[in-house]
Amino acid sequence: MSVVMSFRDLLSVVPEFQGKTEIDLLHPKMDLTMRECLAQVGFDVNEPIDYVANNHRDLKGNVGVGFRAVGVIDPYNREFLNSRLADNFHRMSAAGRVGDYSLAYELSKLMCIGSPMRMMEDDGAGCVEPEDLTDIQQQWWVNDQFEMISAQMAALTDILYDIRQDAYDEYGKKKPLGWEHFESSNPVMVD
Repeated sequence: MSVVMSFRDLLSVVPEFQGKTEIDLLHPKMDLTMRECLAQVGFDVNEPIDYVANNHRDLKGNVGVGFRAVGVIDPYNREFLNSRLADNFHRMSAAGRVGDYSLAYELSKLMCIGSPMRMMEDDGAGCVEPEDLTDIQQQWWVNDQFEMISAQMAALTDILYDIRQDAYDEYGKKKPLGWEHFESSNPVMVD
């Protein structure tokens, strides 16, 4: 399961980020600090973490276009999983990642979502086709704000690529945050 964190939330709660902007957090020189912060909020920092520009709701309930970090939950981070930041979906996902399927199943029953295996078997579960939307919901898709939000997201994505153009290796695989620090600390031995 993915875990996400808004850059707005990081800026508001992390003392090291005071006076910085969302754009500042994108820079590779911030990778080690970002890794530490994201690890504290449940990210598995040994897996790739993506930065994405999108329209989202932060922890304060404010909706806006900005950057979010998206990664995989760390199933061994008990401090996070026992905190109020983790919800039952995080706990169920962590249990599944470490092979504790009975706990994952019990959590799914408590959340009234049924069997996790059944959820995966359902063809198209959770998918909504545009023709299935009500008239009011369809109006949201053509809302005049849609074009403005799309333009903002495209502009932020361009900035993201300009700053983090080295995010992928020569094979197209996503590099983990702070990869240059790990590469330089592991010199290649030449005979």
